Amino acid sequence: MKKSITRQIFIIFLGFVIVLFILSGIAIRFFLPNYYREQKINELEYYSDSIIEAKDKGADAEEVSLLFDRMRQNIGGEIYLIDSSGQTMGMFRQGMGRNRPMPDHNYAWEDGVLKETYENKLGVRIYAFGVMIDDQMMVYEVSIASLEEAVYVIMKFFVYLFIVGLLVSIIGASFISRYISKPIQDLNTLALLMKDKKVKEVMISKRQDEIGQLNHSLMLMYQELLSNIQRLESELTKERAVETMKKQFLAQATHELKTPISVIRGYAELVYDGIYKDEEERDHYITSIYNETEAISSLINEILDFSKMENGFFNIHVKHVDIQEWAENVIKTYREYIKMHHLEVVYHVNLSHRKVEIDASRMEQVLKNLIANAVEHAQSKVILKFAEVNQRLYITVENDGPQIADDDMPFIFDSFYKRAGKQSGTGLGLAIVKQIVLLHHGDYRVENTEDGVRFTVII
Repeated sequence: MKKSITRQIFIIFLGFVIVLFILSGIAIRFFLPNYYREQKINELEYYSDSIIEAKDKGADAEEVSLLFDRMRQNIGGEIYLIDSSGQTMGMFRQGMGRNRPMPDHNYAWEDGVLKETYENKLGVRIYAFGVMIDDQMMVYEVSIASLEEAVYVIMKFFVYLFIVGLLVSIIGASFISRYISKPIQDLNTLALLMKDKKVKEVMISKRQDEIGQLNHSLMLMYQELLSNIQRLESELTKERAVETMKKQFLAQATHELKTPISVIRGYAELVYDGIYKDEEERDHYITSIYNETEAISSLINEILDFSKMENGFFNIHVKHVDIQEWAENVIKTYREYIKMHHLEVVYHVNLSHRKVEIDASRMEQVLKNLIANAVEHAQSKVILKFAEVNQRLYITVENDGPQIADDDMPFIFDSFYKRAGKQSGTGLGLAIVKQIVLLHHGDYRVENTEDGVRFTVII
C-alpha cells in the first residue's frame, strides 16, 4: 500500500514526541528521586558545615539562628530550642516560649554538635542537626521522606503534562507534516506534469529554503530539457528530411548519370559505325560526347565534395591572389558558357590589383555553381558583379528568373534541397558554395529582387 509522505512525517514526529515523553517519565520515576534526595542531603551538609563554621568563629546566637532559619526556609523541616534542662522552649519563629514536649529521642551530641539520622515511633526517618550555644541547644529536624515529596508532585504533574503534550504534539505533528509535505507533493505534481509537457507556470513555490531552491532547479532543468527535446526533435525531423532527400538524390543522380551515358553511348556508336554525313556532323557528335562527359564529371565532383563535407575532409588552401586578375579570368571562362544558353551576360568589375588570401580554385567553384544555378533559372540574362567595399570582396550573381518562394528561402543552401518545380540537379551545388564561403570566414545570402533573384557572397 502506498504511504503518503504527510502520513510518514506525522507518524515519525508523533513517535519521536511519545518516545521523548516515555524516556522523561522513566528518568523522573527511577532516577530523579535519588538525584533530588542527594541534592537535598548535600544542601543539608552545606548548611550544617556553615553553621558549625560560624559557631567556631564565635558567632552569637542571633547569627546562628539566622543560618538555621535560612536552612529551614530553603529545605523545609522544623527548628527546636532546648534549654539546659532538656525542656523544649518552642519551635523557632513559630510559637517561641510555648512549652512543647521534646521529641522522643536521645540525641548523640559530640563536642556541642549533633548530626544523626534516626527513625521515630511512626517509622519515619528523620535527619537531625544541632549545635549548643549560650546554654541552649538549637536542633533542626527534617523528614527524609519529605525531601522526595516534590519528586512525587512532579511525577503526578507529569501525567497531566503527558496528556496535554500528546494532544499538542498530535496537532503540531499534523501541521508540521502538512507544512513540510505540501511543497514536496506540489513538486511531485509538477514532475508528473513535466512528464506530459503540461507545465504552464514557471514557479509554484516562493519559498526561500531548500524546497524553494529545488523547485527553481527543477524548473530550470525542465526548461533546459524542453529546449533539448525541441532541438532533438528538430534535428530528427531535419535528419529524416535529409534521409528522404538523400534517397531522392540517389534516384536523381542515377537519372543524371543515366541520361548522359545513354547520349554518349549513342553518339559513340554513330561515330564508331561511321554513320554521319560529313565531318561537321561527326564533330557535332564528338562535341556532344565531350559536353556530356563534362556534365558527368561535374556531377561526380559534387558527390565527392559532399562526401568530404560529411566526413570533415572538405578544406581550402589559401594563397595570395590578385583579385582583379582573378575576377577577369573567371568572367572570361564563364561568359561563353552563359552565352551558349542564349542568355545575355552583364558584368561589372570595381576592383583594384590588390593581393588577397583565397583559395582561387575553390572560389572559382563558388562562381561556377552560382552561375550554373542562375543559367538554369534565368529568362534572358545573367548579371555578374565584383566590388570591393571596406576591404571586403562582394560577388553577386543575379538572374531575371522567377523569385524564390518564402517557404524555400531558409533552405536554399541546405544539402539535397531543391526548391519547388526544379527537376534537374543534385541539390548539392549551393551547399558546397556555403561550405567554401564559411571556410573563407565569409558570409552568403540570397534575396528576391524586382526582376529576379540575387545571390551574394562576401569574403
